[in-house]
Amino acid sequence: MNKYISFLFLLFLTACSGSGGTQLSAPSLTSVSGVVFAGAPFSSGVVNIYNYTTGSKGALLAHGNVDSSGTYKISLPNIPSAILIEASAGCYSEKVIPWATATSATPSNGFPNISFATYSAVCPPNTLSAAVAVSTGTTPLVVAVTPYTHAAVGLAQYKIRTGSTVTAALNSANSQLSQWVGVDIIKTLPAEITATSTYDNTTFYGALLGGIPSWIYNIALSGSGMAFGTGLMNTMAFADAMQSDFVQDGLLNGTGRNGSGNPVVLQIGNTNLSATIYRHQLALYANIRVRAETKLATFLPALVVYNDSVNSLLDVTPVIALDAGQPVVTITWPLPGMTLTANEGPNGIVNDDVGLPPSNTKLFINGSYYADFIDTYMPSSFINTTVFLNGAYTITIQ
Repeated sequence: MNKYISFLFLLFLTACSGSGGTQLSAPSLTSVSGVVFAGAPFSSGVVNIYNYTTGSKGALLAHGNVDSSGTYKISLPNIPSAILIEASAGCYSEKVIPWATATSATPSNGFPNISFATYSAVCPPNTLSAAVAVSTGTTPLVVAVTPYTHAAVGLAQYKIRTGSTVTAALNSANSQLSQWVGVDIIKTLPAEITATSTYDNTTFYGALLGGIPSWIYNIALSGSGMAFGTGLMNTMAFADAMQSDFVQDGLLNGTGRNGSGNPVVLQIGNTNLSATIYRHQLALYANIRVRAETKLATFLPALVVYNDSVNSLLDVTPVIALDAGQPVVTITWPLPGMTLTANEGPNGIVNDDVGLPPSNTKLFINGSYYADFIDTYMPSSFINTTVFLNGAYTITIQ
């Protein structure tokens, strides 16, 4: 018996290593990397990757950590035809920029109607997800995990439930959300808006996501009875609501689906969600965030397209123009009744409800054109008082 066992063992070694034998190859490794971004990048957390070939969470394939900049990179063998990526146990900063109703003295950022409020990190128990269909030989994969990818998972679930294949559902859901947002929600890695940001797909994606916490904060201030950053008052909860909204009927219309499969009205605080909030309010607060941080108007055209969308993801709620208000002009210097001498520089603030710097701003004295403003965002133009007779004059900024 011992000889027989030894003989078989020798044959096995020869078959595997001999010149005419079959070589056994190790599984090929690939990687999945990206950014986890709620209203801002995660600063910690865990990313799990699951088999999603059946359209529901299958076996855990691999996992890794989120670093302090929100990025992750995970190696795994033989990626199946569809995967689900879930980020959990993470923290991030809910930075908000509330839109004040009263004009006050000009702050250092030069935007008088905005006050900054940065909140400490929140660590909600929710997960944030993305799901993708994987083409044969696709390696490596880049997958952002954001509220919009989380919403796309809900839309894919609805499509699968109503008869679509998993691959078709994932491709269609991610494509439809990308067309609305204006960037590839999967492959574009969002970047947080800062004072030095310039416009591109990454900063636009980050700006749109950065508008969510500011909207939630203002809802918290409007008598919701809930503290911002806790419970339902955070970006992760908003992402869950978007996903539930899609799961119910494939539309963002404020009607979600509960655990029993029944329709429910979706709320953040005491506010019912609707296509107007998903479309108009998020675009408005994203633009406020951009204007406060950068003063750039270059983001506005893409936000207008997002705001004006009438694609099949949204219900038939009428579109509200993003810039719906009239400009507001405030003269901060000189004060009424002051006496001006020599060269005096009047200062004023010109803005509107989306923080746009109106062009063609002019200074009039007693109704007659005097000068263009040097800076149409923070107007400033000197008045040479020596060319005027002594007396009372009316200064107008238009």
